Amino acid sequence: MVSTFCSILLIFFVVLVVPITNCDGGGYRPGGIWPIDDLNDPQVVSAAKFAVTEYNKKTNTTLNFVAVMKGKEHKVGGSLYHLVISAKDNINANLKEYEIVVFAQVWLKKSPLKLESFKQLSKSVFN
Repeated sequence: MVSTFCSILLIFFVVLVVPITNCDGGGYRPGGIWPIDDLNDPQVVSAAKFAVTEYNKKTNTTLNFVAVMKGKEHKVGGSLYHLVISAKDNINANLKEYEIVVFAQVWLKKSPLKLESFKQLSKSVFN
């Protein structure tokens, strides 16, 4: 009798309680998009600096990375960083904001980062 009761209690726990505890949305699931809480995270800053370096190579410009202003991370076979960064041009020292997308697959040794897009914002996202 006690064994049957314990079995029923175990089934109840596994079927009803465990799924409820996993429904809080606290875990990062593949395909999900989350705001980046720590904009100074080394991986985020590294992705932003990489984007500026690649953009400078492709466009023969001299932008200098200043800071990550805001961002989201999309988990899809790696991390797709959607970032708004600020950067200065060496020529006129104007601070401008750019929207960038960098795909990071840190387990790849040869080229773990890929610049997907880099565009100047016409107005600040904070005004």
